[in-house]
Amino acid sequence: MRPSIASITVILAFTFTGLSLQGFAQGSILADNAAYRQQLNAEYADTVTSPLSRTELALFTELPFYPIDTVYAVLAQFERFERPKTIDMPTTAGTTRRYDIYGMVHFSLNGKDHRLFLYQSHQLRNMPQYSRHLLLAFKDLTSGATTYGGGRFIDVEIPEGDTLPIDFNKAYNPYCAYSTRYACPITPEENFLNTEVTAGVRFAP
Repeated sequence: MRPSIASITVILAFTFTGLSLQGFAQGSILADNAAYRQQLNAEYADTVTSPLSRTELALFTELPFYPIDTVYAVLAQFERFERPKTIDMPTTAGTTRRYDIYGMVHFSLNGKDHRLFLYQSHQLRNMPQYSRHLLLAFKDLTSGATTYGGGRFIDVEIPEGDTLPIDFNKAYNPYCAYSTRYACPITPEENFLNTEVTAGVRFAP
């Protein structure tokens, strides 16, 4: 079973105090994202897993999403680094946590070629259920306007081959977008997309 967004985010938060449609079927993208949004909304509505305050929870109905757009489901070329560089990634709490720059993805979106780095947490990789987890953190031209200014995350897994499906419709806000109780990795400057990614979760309430 796929780990929940909440389980990954809570672990990170508390310890921190292509080719469009290739490899995707349009119908499956819509169905998969509908299920994903239902799961994410359920996690935010749950008093155990939600980052929202009691007042916010009382008013919560669902997260604000952009409409699902299959253009934002891409098949990226995956480049695995033979000797990953280890970095101390700053967090919003002023602390650091250790990551490897595991690799890079190359893809086309909105008529432009892009690349993003992928990061592997030293902490998560030692947990069997997250041993293949990679963090894709990014900012784009919507950051600070219609999406969270600190950037958004997508959870991916280490692929077997040299391609990696990335669905920006699944981009979500880190928990620190909703509460100062959490600390999150600060999106590295090099992971900026010079385009508007109008997909995934919109600005934090």
